[in-house]
Amino acid sequence: MDASLLERCIRSPCEKAILAEPKLTEWDMMMGDGDCGEAVKGLCESVIRKLDEGIAAPGSVVSFLEAITDTIDDMGGTLGAIFGILLTALNNALKRQLADQKVSQAMTAEIYAEALQAAVESLKTCTTAREGDRTVMDVLLPFSDEFVRTRSFGDSVVKAKEKAEATRYLRPKLGRALYVGEASEQQVPDPGAWALYEILSGMAESL
Repeated sequence: MDASLLERCIRSPCEKAILAEPKLTEWDMMMGDGDCGEAVKGLCESVIRKLDEGIAAPGSVVSFLEAITDTIDDMGGTLGAIFGILLTALNNALKRQLADQKVSQAMTAEIYAEALQAAVESLKTCTTAREGDRTVMDVLLPFSDEFVRTRSFGDSVVKAKEKAEATRYLRPKLGRALYVGEASEQQVPDPGAWALYEILSGMAESL
């Protein structure tokens, strides 16, 4: 991948997620621990520092994902664990696909879609959360399904926004939000789901 494109595809979503921190924090204070916004902001700021150090310069998605492994691990929490498992599995899937190629070729939407599908299936063995549980999976799973089906990142982000908005009306089934959310009548999106939408939206805007 062109190094400048790779950097834009990472920097733009990080900046967008950082700007979303106040509302993520507000929503999570209503429905959870109140730390989602700061955790997402901290992760994105750390990734931007890595970009400033030049980790996107080789133009390799695989190398980039390997370089931010520790950064994601440092995020902590359930969302950090999900991101960590997903991106490690995605990186492994991409490496397998590259190894299987008979000749060198560009990374296509089909390659990314197949790798994402494999990564999501791997993640699903590590968590019981599924669509409808009011978690980040409410965005991740439909986004992945749409991308695998259409190979269109833009269309998949539209689906991600639709599903992120829909979490306003879901009852929490997992985590602290299960108890806090039942005591709240606020119809706000799940902050983890919305954070992922912001990241995906930022990537779409950079393409």
